[in-house]
Amino acid sequence: KVFRAHSAQRVFDEIKTLHDKHGIKHFSFFDDIFNCDRQRVVDIMRMVIASPMDVRFYFVNGLRGDMLDRDLIDLFVEAGVVCIAVAVETASPRLQRDIKKNISFERLNDVIAYASRRNIVVNGAFMIGFPSETMGEVLRTIRYALFSRLDAASFFIVHPLAGTALAKRLREEGVTAALSKTNSNYWYLVSADSVNCSSFNNTQLRWLLTFANLIFYSNPVRLIRIIRKFPGLVVIRVFITQYLTRVFQVG
Repeated sequence: KVFRAHSAQRVFDEIKTLHDKHGIKHFSFFDDIFNCDRQRVVDIMRMVIASPMDVRFYFVNGLRGDMLDRDLIDLFVEAGVVCIAVAVETASPRLQRDIKKNISFERLNDVIAYASRRNIVVNGAFMIGFPSETMGEVLRTIRYALFSRLDAASFFIVHPLAGTALAKRLREEGVTAALSKTNSNYWYLVSADSVNCSSFNNTQLRWLLTFANLIFYSNPVRLIRIIRKFPGLVVIRVFITQYLTRVFQVG
């Protein structure tokens, strides 16, 4: 639970070096707690804004949504942020407490809506298949995604990775921990080597994932927003491929 980070100046210098020496203009951040230190984020964004660089930033791995605010989002827009991901996990207050997330939904809802209105693509990350999760809690999570201002949603399967508190807890119940996979779709799909730690069987989990993706992306207003914000044909092609993979559970 210790957060250590390079200084704002160090991060900016790395961006500038990649931009000036190698011509890189698009940067993806895989740090999912990038905004734990708000002032550091502000300093990085302000240095980018003050520079002559024309860059685009993608926070693809999930920022802490309820630690964002409108002023920070305004800075993001000015600095060239195109996409952010917020990790919601579950809309169940009970499960939020169980996984020690305890996210502020009131603040998160405002951040999602505001960022989307500022033309940032907002993706929400959700998890299905927690131990003791009920059907009502799964549907509550899907409903939250459906009625939010999210532009996209990624529905993951809960996997008790070796070394985690969840794996330790489940080991006492006779459930073997999962190993990390190189295929990223492993986390989106229910496959033969999935480690199911929920009260649902694999067939039920598979249908819940399919239902979540179908109902979320069947909203024509949301689809139009996605196409408008992601006009590139390559991006749209990748998006469609990923969507079909997750809906039909192949890969």
